[in-house]
Amino acid sequence: MESKTPTRTFIVRAQVDVSLLRNDPGCRLERPSTVDKDIHPEAVLEAMLGHATGAEEDDSKTPRRYVACAVTTAGQDYGIEQLIELANTWVRYLFWPFKANKSDIRGHHSASEIATPTLNETETFHFEGSRLHNRTFEDMVKERDGSRCIISKLIDWKSTTLDSTDLTADVEAAHIFKRAAAAGKRSKNSLAEYATWDILRHFIALSEEQVAELDDNIDYVYNGITLEHTLHSIFDQFGWSLRPDPDHHDRYHLEYFIRNAPGIMGIRNTASSFNSITLLPRFCVLVVQERSLNL
Repeated sequence: MESKTPTRTFIVRAQVDVSLLRNDPGCRLERPSTVDKDIHPEAVLEAMLGHATGAEEDDSKTPRRYVACAVTTAGQDYGIEQLIELANTWVRYLFWPFKANKSDIRGHHSASEIATPTLNETETFHFEGSRLHNRTFEDMVKERDGSRCIISKLIDWKSTTLDSTDLTADVEAAHIFKRAAAAGKRSKNSLAEYATWDILRHFIALSEEQVAELDDNIDYVYNGITLEHTLHSIFDQFGWSLRPDPDHHDRYHLEYFIRNAPGIMGIRNTASSFNSITLLPRFCVLVVQERSLNL
């Protein structure tokens, strides 16, 4: 990333390297026993590259430059094995801990150094672990969303602003990144957690201050959305996601991956908007899951 090579050059090289994997359809990544779909390394690398933010002409330390540099480095000298290991690291340390609650899969493997370029620095941060759940997160997320499920538009039956014509439901504030992923004390022996957050530093462009205060960040409003209970459960099971609207920074569109899922039936072309630009939820990881899991 420190190289003077233009980001566009790294992207082109990375695309060539990914094509090597595409020509070897037998390549598969490791997956938890609860996942019955094959995960293809080229799909992971393409998704990471395609959905990382940052313009091709931007040569600063953008998420896209991070991904392109990592793929290019792994693919040096036609290193297919290194490319597969890079994809495995991103799946183990980025996707499973947050979206499948599979943090245990990290502890059995070391993270690729290519994917964690500042791990030594991240290990120096002081992590206390997330605090006990309180009402602050729930109140802030519901306030931003008007106490309504952003998908079904049903309002929380406990809301104090109910109208006689409102349709109500059991509505909850859902964490985008699972709260359990940041819970508990960190120590020098907890390298898996540090590796995950080092990847996030670069892929979601978290500042050093945000990473160093993960116990607070996990309960920030930008890590939450308001959902009806059933939709919340399906969301946690990879059932659906939200795709950012390229023309409207405050708008997201529903994409679902489980056919005939309860709570989603009949909902089509749903667009969700958020009033506060500064409190928008972060969906970079959610967008990547659609392609990388090949669903």
